[in-house]
Amino acid sequence: MEKTEVAFFNPANIITFFRALLIPLFLIVLFKQSFPALLAALIVFFIASLSDFFDGFIARRLELHTRFGVFADPLADKLLVGSAFIAFLFIPSLGIPVWLVVLILIREVFVTVLRIVAIRRGLEMKTEYSGKIKTFFQMIAIFAILILLLLGQRIFDSGLSEAAIYSAAFWETFVGARGALLLHNLPGILVGITALLAVVSMLHYLVKNWRVLTVCDSAGKVQ
Repeated sequence: MEKTEVAFFNPANIITFFRALLIPLFLIVLFKQSFPALLAALIVFFIASLSDFFDGFIARRLELHTRFGVFADPLADKLLVGSAFIAFLFIPSLGIPVWLVVLILIREVFVTVLRIVAIRRGLEMKTEYSGKIKTFFQMIAIFAILILLLLGQRIFDSGLSEAAIYSAAFWETFVGARGALLLHNLPGILVGITALLAVVSMLHYLVKNWRVLTVCDSAGKVQ
């Protein structure tokens, strides 16, 4: 039975476009540095993350898979997550090391290039479970950091200085010395774990799909 050609502007691809358009909006409100703006950034990121589920669900349910969608959907995710981590580097109070974000970005670029090569050669490259775990934790990390920024901004609006809010000593009253130390370093810890998962995922993709760069079978799938 001959397959019906899927239209380029189908619901799944439109949602992917929508997610990409939310990225500059997310960055604009994130850098406004006010409680309403940070709340808006959290909501925008939540909507963008939710759209990732819906475009995949609709594509599978209505069989709207296109070569563009296969490439653009994960690319939109990478741009969203990458822009968030890069933006966090410009917020000094978070104290996130640059090299951790660089590791995350290297992984995303590597997998994107590998996917481009696979598509150009007509090969099949499926998302690995390590990649799904990495993506899930990335989202958790970004949400947690946004909530911390939101909480810090609320306290800042009450009259305390930013330096006091983001110091470990300030939080000792509420969560104790160990809890304060953990909370103070939480953004860096979350990004560190994300970077570790990114490296593991990158190596996993390399091992599972290295033949994408070299050999394929007669069916056009990775051997």
